[in-house]
Amino acid sequence: MWRYREKLEGRYQVVRLKKMRRQIFALEGAILLIILLVVLSANGASLNPLFVPMDIAIIFGMAVLWVISLQNHIFRNLEIRNVRRGSRKHLMTLNSMRRALVVAVICGVVALFLVLPQTTSYLEAQLTGNSTVVLAAGEVASVPFTNQDRLGLTRTTSLDLSASAGGVQAALGTATDYDDNGLIDEPLTNLSVGVVAAQIPVDPTGFRSLVLQLNNTGGSGVNVFLTRNVALAEGLLLFVPVFALLFVISSAAWITYLNPLRVQYAPSSIYSSDYEAALDSGDRTWRQIAKDRERRASAKRAPGATAKPVAKGEPPAPPPPPTVEMLAELPPPPEEDRDSLLGMGRELMQKRNYEAALKCYDGALKQDRDDPEALEGRAQALLKLRMEEDAESTLKRLLEVDEDSLFALLILAEFAESKGHYTRAVGYLERAVNLRPDEDDWWVHQGDVLLKLDREGDAYDAFRNALKVNPQNEEAKAKLSLVEVDVDAVLKEAMAKSSTGDYQGAVDLYGRILRQDPEHILALLGKGAAYRKLDKPVASAEVLQRVLGLDPSNQAALMGLASLSEDEGRWEQALDLYDALLEVNPGDEEAMIRRGDAQAELGLMDEALETYRRAAEEHPDSPEARERADDMVGRIEHERDAAMKWLVSLPGIGPAKARAIVEAGFSSMASLKRAKPGKLAKVKGISRKLAKSIANALKE
Repeated sequence: MWRYREKLEGRYQVVRLKKMRRQIFALEGAILLIILLVVLSANGASLNPLFVPMDIAIIFGMAVLWVISLQNHIFRNLEIRNVRRGSRKHLMTLNSMRRALVVAVICGVVALFLVLPQTTSYLEAQLTGNSTVVLAAGEVASVPFTNQDRLGLTRTTSLDLSASAGGVQAALGTATDYDDNGLIDEPLTNLSVGVVAAQIPVDPTGFRSLVLQLNNTGGSGVNVFLTRNVALAEGLLLFVPVFALLFVISSAAWITYLNPLRVQYAPSSIYSSDYEAALDSGDRTWRQIAKDRERRASAKRAPGATAKPVAKGEPPAPPPPPTVEMLAELPPPPEEDRDSLLGMGRELMQKRNYEAALKCYDGALKQDRDDPEALEGRAQALLKLRMEEDAESTLKRLLEVDEDSLFALLILAEFAESKGHYTRAVGYLERAVNLRPDEDDWWVHQGDVLLKLDREGDAYDAFRNALKVNPQNEEAKAKLSLVEVDVDAVLKEAMAKSSTGDYQGAVDLYGRILRQDPEHILALLGKGAAYRKLDKPVASAEVLQRVLGLDPSNQAALMGLASLSEDEGRWEQALDLYDALLEVNPGDEEAMIRRGDAQAELGLMDEALETYRRAAEEHPDSPEARERADDMVGRIEHERDAAMKWLVSLPGIGPAKARAIVEAGFSSMASLKRAKPGKLAKVKGISRKLAKSIANALKE
């Protein structure tokens, strides 16, 4: 029962939690992206002109990241709770605390940096621009700018103007607001600029392209000094520090929550410096409890019993399995959490105190009846105690909880096999190898059970799969040699079954050969022929196509596919196949005759007659070819007469035109129906209008 144990582990809960977290985050991401696009659009985002208010996007992103971080804390806590090993619990807790500390430090620095007044003053001083505009007498100059940058991170709050002399008029307007003289029409602001500095306020709302127009109305040149005052977006200065502070608070709370867990798991973690100290000091109380329980259980197992002497060389008899009453006498496990009970159970299993371990696993199941680790441990203890019925029911329960439990699948397969339920055992093993196809021993086990069901072909496949995984598996080699078939003998038997009408039996025998040799041409041809007899044209065509894939000029496969096409009335495809067959073997009498038959079915009477005559010439001793040629002569005359009579019956067509159409190759009703108006119109004396009327009459 333990041939697979060392290869199995159960981590399904953690995997499912991670998968659930990814799915939730992906769904939230899609929804939040749509919301972000709507918010940006509402705040003036556009492509022409290009403007993306990143201040809004940054604030929205920080809010979303903060909410996601809280959700991540919840999922991380669930993962830590569901991990089995104390070492991994401790490592996950420690890593989470380290990450939270890094986030808290970074966000704290960002918040402090943005809150300081000196930071804001320095950044705005760097962004503020100074320039000088030189104006000649009567000159007009324009200074274009935008009220905020295209990412919405900075705003132009005002313009400071001064001049070296008076007589300068300043007007602020939009970039498209000009009159016929090139001056701003209806300016937003209009004032005179002199030696004393003047200030023009700028509205930061939305995104606009503005122009400051300077007009020197004086009689001499003048210098205008311009300062564009720029400030950071208010939202960045207000909300970014707030959310950074929220990150600091949540990270600190997460660290505070995790620290007791780190201390709790540290003594059992190989990643902790407290591990060896805890072992030396005896601080792990549950280990002491387990030792005491083991001592008490050993004392109660057989009170007053004496060991029976064992003869020399005779193995000692195994102890009888415990009864329910004996197990009931064991003391209950201590009132500890699930992890401690599972840890106790593992320690007691290693010490072979299976009764006490069973009690621990039962205690864990009282807290969570669907705990897969507790169910697996309970099944192991029951197997060791030889309580197989209880073990089997526990394993079935485990399989209900975790349908991918390899431990349950493999042990239940052995139970089913031992009871003679081979089909059920194969089902369990198929699920196991589908989950982990790289285990050669499992394939061998499946092959063994399939042999017991007399499914030698499937067993052969199983042993071959084992050798694909591990070519050195001697057991698979030996068993594969036992199920290998005598190809020649089986081929003769399959042909015999086909000759007696047992086509399904023949298909099965050909299948045995093809499992061993998938490229066996004779087996493929025989299987295709048997499928045709069983009225399975699709399966037959598939097998014959496999033959052509191996041998494109195989005459039997070409003939078989042509026959299938005839059966289904696909005469054009049959004609193509006969042409391909005659390219391989130009003198094939049967192919010639059947080619003529296909041409006749398609209404190609003259071509069919020519094919029959060719067959008769190349095979003068063949009465069939001569008979087909003679019959075709009479049939052609009959078809020609019928076509002539029908054509003459149409308005606008006399005997001369009808004869011209027939002599042009349209000598039968079938050829007329296939004819297109364009081809009929090429016949001498037939107009396009008359050709269309013939085609319409054929459709009626």
